[in-house]
Amino acid sequence: MTMSPETNAVVELLKIGTFLIRTGNRIVASTGLSQQQFVILNAITEQAPVSQTELRTELSFERSNLSKSVSRLLDMELILAEPSPLDGRVLKLAPTEKGKRAVCDCMPMFESWGKNWAGTLDEEELATLTKLLGKLRKGSQTKD
Repeated sequence: MTMSPETNAVVELLKIGTFLIRTGNRIVASTGLSQQQFVILNAITEQAPVSQTELRTELSFERSNLSKSVSRLLDMELILAEPSPLDGRVLKLAPTEKGKRAVCDCMPMFESWGKNWAGTLDEEELATLTKLLGKLRKGSQTKD
């Protein structure tokens, strides 16, 4: 069966996505987090204070999946939720010191793995890939 270039790209991205989730889960296993929870914790660490709505837009997660992961991160005392000073109905999320440590503890492993995996690309190819993936991600962000 002949596939269009777009379909070929989607199939390759799905294969890479599966590989990245599996590898991410292995890297973060020592923290007790899943790869998805780590992605959320990392985004909260980078963007704090941030609301769940802002995270959902940034990460393209389904509302229910994000809510479950945020609840788990709260239960693990990796993040805090406090009312926004601008709108008390909105909760702003921020990492605890324990959450920051969990992110920091994983980064050397991600760095090492990334160098090995992306090491097949030269700097220009890696910059182009990063730019293109960002463009695809922005074009596919959910608006719900």
